[in-house]
Amino acid sequence: YFLPMMGSIWSCPTDQMLQFPVATMVRFCHNHGLIQVTDRPQWWTVRGGARHYVDKITAGIADKRLNTPVERIERDASMLRGGVRIVTRNQVEHFDQLVLAVHSDQALALLAQASPAERATLGAIRYQPNRAVLHTDSAVLPQRKLAWAAWNYERAAHADRESSGVCLHYLLNMLQPLPFAQPLVVSLNPVREIAHQHILGEYDYMHPVFDLAATRAQQALPGLQGQAHSYFCGAWTGYGFHEDGLKSGLQAARLLLAQHARHAPVAQALHGVPA
Repeated sequence: YFLPMMGSIWSCPTDQMLQFPVATMVRFCHNHGLIQVTDRPQWWTVRGGARHYVDKITAGIADKRLNTPVERIERDASMLRGGVRIVTRNQVEHFDQLVLAVHSDQALALLAQASPAERATLGAIRYQPNRAVLHTDSAVLPQRKLAWAAWNYERAAHADRESSGVCLHYLLNMLQPLPFAQPLVVSLNPVREIAHQHILGEYDYMHPVFDLAATRAQQALPGLQGQAHSYFCGAWTGYGFHEDGLKSGLQAARLLLAQHARHAPVAQALHGVPA
C-alpha cells in the first residue's frame, strides 16, 4: 500500500520512493490523513477545474507576455535599479527585481551567471520524466467495475519497466464532475499501449524528485532569496503540489516587497525619482 501510494502521489517509481527521507513522507501522510484507515478527510476540487483559478490570477496581471520565451537572464548585483536584463528573441528589457517561478533546473539554465550557491542548490533537485495519455480506453482499468477507483495503480510485469516510471490510471469521472458517463482516463506511463482510436492527447511532464538532496536544497533556498535581485518559487520548494507553488509565490512576493521597502529611500536619493 505505502510505496505504490507514495509513488502515485509524487509520480515516481516505487523503488525511487525508498530514497525519500522517511520524516518527509510520514509528515506528509499524517497531514493528509493517508495513514489512518477510518475517518479520512474529504477532498474537494476547484469548480470548473484548476484552469479557472489560474485564469483568476492572470486576470489581475496587466502586462502579460505570452509566447515570449526568455533566452537568458543577466544580473548586476551592484545596481539598485535596472540590474536585471531579460533577453528574449526580439528584445532586451531591464528590471529592478526578478522572480523565477519555474522548475529549479529551468531557473538555473536561464541564469547567465549563476553563483556557486545557486548552482549547488538549484542543481541538486532531480526531475522524473512522465508521459501522460488522455484517452477513453477503459480496458486499462480493473476488470471488475466495482474495483474502479479514482487512482488505479498498475505494476509493470518487468522490473526494468517498473523502475523507469510509475504507472497510474486516473479515472477523471471520479475526480471531476464531468458532464458525461463515458470513462475518461489519464494514464501516466502506461505499461500497455493504449489503442490509438481511444487517444485524445499525449503530454510530457517533469516532476521533482524529493530525495535527501532535494530536502537539503529546500533548506538552503532561503539563503538565495534576494541575492542578485533574484527570488525563486515553485511547487518544487514544498511537496510539489499546486498549494506549494502558491505558498512559495506569496512568500517570494513578501520577501521582494520587504527588500524594496528597505532599498526605496536609497534608490530615491541616488536617482532623484520615486522608487
